[in-house]
Amino acid sequence: MPLAINPIGSTLYTPRALQRIDDTVSPLQQRQGLDTRPSADEVNERLQLAREANQQRFEERQRIADQRREELRDEQTEQLRRDAEEANLALQERLQQLQVEQNLEAQRAADEQALQNQASIDDALAQQRLQIDANQATFGEQQAAVGPRVAAEAISVYQETQQTSVTVGQGVIV
Repeated sequence: MPLAINPIGSTLYTPRALQRIDDTVSPLQQRQGLDTRPSADEVNERLQLAREANQQRFEERQRIADQRREELRDEQTEQLRRDAEEANLALQERLQQLQVEQNLEAQRAADEQALQNQASIDDALAQQRLQIDANQATFGEQQAAVGPRVAAEAISVYQETQQTSVTVGQGVIV
């Protein structure tokens, strides 16, 4: 049994039962003793209204949940698209770096080859220069120089001797 506060008496608490209050009935109706119970139709109508309200709340929650799922799906799709785009950009950058590295390596190899070729050319030019210097020292400067006309004539004579047979004395040289 619940306790209630009683300001009268030597004790502050007196055991006394609490009165039940019916919230659906006004105090005036309680005092007048009127029958305030709702009819079955009113109860059914209230139940139907409560069901409809619950159904509307349920449908609204479903609609909000569906909308949220759709938003999450859109966000995930967008995030996946951004991730794929970032990965693609990273791959393109890496490909460009590799191409630059390959081009630099090819350029280095070409430079090394050019240096080797230049060294060979320099050696050949030095040898040629030594030969020219030796010829000039041996024959003098005028005889060492052969002009283009004399060189062309010498080449044509050489080619003719290679193509035809030359008769020397009594024998034929082929």
